[in-house]
Amino acid sequence: MSVSDDLRFSMSLDQKRKTLSQVEIVNAHITSFDVGSNLKADEEIRIEDVIFSRCQIGPGRFEIGAGVSLSRVVFDNVSSPDSLVISSDALLDRVVLRGKPKNGGLWLRPDEVFDAIRSEQYRKTAANHAMKTQLMLDIADYEADHIEVLGIPIEKVKFDESKHVVVRKEMGDGVDWATLGIPPSSFWRICLLRLHTFEVDVGIFGLPLGVVQRQDAVEEMRRLRAVKNSPT
Repeated sequence: MSVSDDLRFSMSLDQKRKTLSQVEIVNAHITSFDVGSNLKADEEIRIEDVIFSRCQIGPGRFEIGAGVSLSRVVFDNVSSPDSLVISSDALLDRVVLRGKPKNGGLWLRPDEVFDAIRSEQYRKTAANHAMKTQLMLDIADYEADHIEVLGIPIEKVKFDESKHVVVRKEMGDGVDWATLGIPPSSFWRICLLRLHTFEVDVGIFGLPLGVVQRQDAVEEMRRLRAVKNSPT
């Protein structure tokens, strides 16, 4: 595990099981929050009953890897030079993100490059965990430049429909984008591209923060719905 000395994990005698629990970390400057991005098959990392409040990550990255267990963890106004990256194969249980960071946002998605055998093992473990977990993630009070939640069941995510939107891959089926006047830079087309890139059928995305960009997204959705609802 590569994580800065700012976070003190208690370890088992064989140092294979690492736990951070029952602590509130406030106004901390954490140089790196790289937890489990290179988790070994015989390692276990758990973060439970922890609140991170008004913490600044940097210059290192924020990344939580596959197989890491987070239970009842709150990230309240945590900022990073880039987006917070969480593997969809991390084991999430009542993880809460709150606030409106100035930079970045949240990228919760499948790992892009990973050992195939271990990746399949983590996927199965994460799928079994999701079936037994009522609420995995709460972003209802989180708003940022970039939010994407891919690879976990959307019914296990609490979100705010005034800030976030569900996008399904089928939304782009048979659409003539040029005829509709919707460019490749469109919010909806970018969301669909992300679904295809990570090979998932559905995801939750943060609506654009800018007034003009959000108005454009609303107008483009109006055109899409008009086409989908028109008789053929």
